Amino acid sequence: MSVVKINVSSADKPVGLTGRFFKVLSASDNIRVRFEFEEGDDLEITLYQGLGVEYPTKYRRVWIASDIAQDVVLWAGIGKMTDDRSQTSLVGCSALMNHKTDLLAGVVSEVAPLQLGRRSILIQVDQPTYVGGENLDMANGVLVDGPGEIEINTQAAVYALCAVNSTVRCMSEVN
Repeated sequence: MSVVKINVSSADKPVGLTGRFFKVLSASDNIRVRFEFEEGDDLEITLYQGLGVEYPTKYRRVWIASDIAQDVVLWAGIGKMTDDRSQTSLVGCSALMNHKTDLLAGVVSEVAPLQLGRRSILIQVDQPTYVGGENLDMANGVLVDGPGEIEINTQAAVYALCAVNSTVRCMSEVN
């Protein structure tokens, strides 16, 4: 099993790797990989960062080329590589943010601005209130019976519209 860093360009470059498994660990663009198998067959495929292949028979040589000159990090071997560093599971959030907005009767108001990194927002209303996007009105909004709440998974701005003066409370999960 080998991890190797090489510089590739448009010319096919032979690389002394053998095995049944092959993975591109790091690359800035696609690479063309030609596998020469022990039975004498050849197979050429295009791979990119994070993509790997498995063959039922062993390859004895690899030829690599790219449309652009780049450094690539490759892994090859008989055993299968598992690298879970690229698998990220978000557990919880890094911050909770609270605020309230007073709504005037019949006026569409922004209750939460666009916020990159926001996972979700919990919106609590005192009165029946319509919630939605920038083009919100009573015909296209989502009605939240008041008192009540709605949770939305969005980073976009959120607007509210109520027939009477009311207060909207928001709690955002932010990463």
